[in-house]
Amino acid sequence: MIVVAIIALLAAIAIPNLLRARLQTNESAAQAALKTIATAEITYRTANTQYATLTALGAATPPYLDLVLVAELSLAQRMVTTLPPVMLQQRHSMPALYL
Repeated sequence: MIVVAIIALLAAIAIPNLLRARLQTNESAAQAALKTIATAEITYRTANTQYATLTALGAATPPYLDLVLVAELSLAQRMVTTLPPVMLQQRHSMPALYL
């Protein structure tokens, strides 16, 4: 019985830390993707007279973005636009650290 209690205590400590680390990893990946898009947009703008869409950045010759990244971002964009408005409002009410 004591062994089960110790395992439960360790799990109660480890699981939130694991979830927090996973969230930080996802946020870091999203920030890196946004920096990549910003760099691609700036590079595209220097060669053209306007900014491009994600699809145009991937389809340009030479491509400014990797097509895999364009596909992933397009999927993420579709997922975000299909979120219920309540979830979007909750995200905007978070502290500036998360924006």
